[in-house]
Amino acid sequence: MDLWTVIQKHILRLPALNYALVGRWVLWMPKGKFRHLTIASTPARRGEGVAGWGMHYLTGVVFASIPLGLSGPDWFWHPSLLAGLLSFFAPFLIMQPAFGFGIAAADTPYPMRARLLSITTHLAYGLGLYIAPGRWPEQAIVSPRSALSAGGKPRNNNVPVRSMSGCSHSSPGFCPAF
Repeated sequence: MDLWTVIQKHILRLPALNYALVGRWVLWMPKGKFRHLTIASTPARRGEGVAGWGMHYLTGVVFASIPLGLSGPDWFWHPSLLAGLLSFFAPFLIMQPAFGFGIAAADTPYPMRARLLSITTHLAYGLGLYIAPGRWPEQAIVSPRSALSAGGKPRNNNVPVRSMSGCSHSSPGFCPAF
């Protein structure tokens, strides 16, 4: 998602989300202010940049843990883009209304542009969730020692390994997962 933000800002010349506004939103919550006329017109709070980036990464970790929690370790071997697709509902239904932008940015000057930017950003996040698990060697997740035989030599890793759901990690077939 952050790589997409860099591409969006520097190559496509499109504005990126100012995470300080997320921090402003979070830092006003203890004062009882959860919804703003517009977040940009709300007075700034000290430390909002750090709070915004922290909330950004915390939210990413929470969203990434949902499919893992629902599917267990099998999700690493059979991820889907669903988590990324579902993640754009949070800005549409929670953040944008709370920022004073309306549901799905309906109250902004260019709602379709805001929606498209939100969707593409969260699809990039979903793509990252989809790609990342497949890049990890199975042995590193199960156990670093499981890749070696008793004599310290590499095992034959072409043997299919069955997961708890019965899906074969080495077969290209479909296994139901989140």
